[in-house]
Amino acid sequence: MEVRKAEIKDLDIVVQMKMDMFKEVGSVTLLQENAESKIYAKYKELYAQEKCCHYLVYENSKAVACGGAVVRRNGAEMEWLGAVRRVRVSDAVFRRRIQ
Repeated sequence: MEVRKAEIKDLDIVVQMKMDMFKEVGSVTLLQENAESKIYAKYKELYAQEKCCHYLVYENSKAVACGGAVVRRNGAEMEWLGAVRRVRVSDAVFRRRIQ
């Protein structure tokens, strides 16, 4: 297992894992239209300003978990992104860890 700090080039993985998390908890239908592209654009902007970071956990060269945070000045500024801290672990890794 290897942990790497995500870079802008890794945002496809980060955003996909975030969307997978929303799907898994059944809240993807509550998101704004085009939420995935909006989240990607916002993260890209925040990464360029060094106000956002994520860490990806790789197992056998595949990203299996992601966690991150957004630096913010007030709650409303990032409200549309949902909760600030999230961790997403692939189903296979989760099952293996709880057995």
